[in-house]
Amino acid sequence: MNKSATLAGAVRAASGISFLVAPERAQLLWSERPATDPTARLLLRSMGYRDTLIGAALLVAGLRSSANVSRWFLASAGADTADLIGGLAVRDELSHRDHVMGIGGAAFGVAVGLAGWAATRQRDR
Repeated sequence: MNKSATLAGAVRAASGISFLVAPERAQLLWSERPATDPTARLLLRSMGYRDTLIGAALLVAGLRSSANVSRWFLASAGADTADLIGGLAVRDELSHRDHVMGIGGAAFGVAVGLAGWAATRQRDR
């Protein structure tokens, strides 16, 4: 079992599931702005599907100690890179809290994904 992949996958999957089950409530954990707009709820659900899929795949690969662990860490880093780029594009419009949670959270996710990818690639060699 790969404990770091299992933990990272479980956290990402749980976050994704929260955006699918209760997108409005999950939004308030990450932002001061409520998700009252239908487009915002659509995007939150899309992010929820993405994070549930990547998280579940990373979790399963971690539990099985699969060779695919490094790929799923890289997919996780890629998803957070997209979020980081999107956050940076609107950084001037974000409150301080939204800036820290959105951009900081995405940057942390990129770091975790890349660190996991590098560690598992090294181990696979």
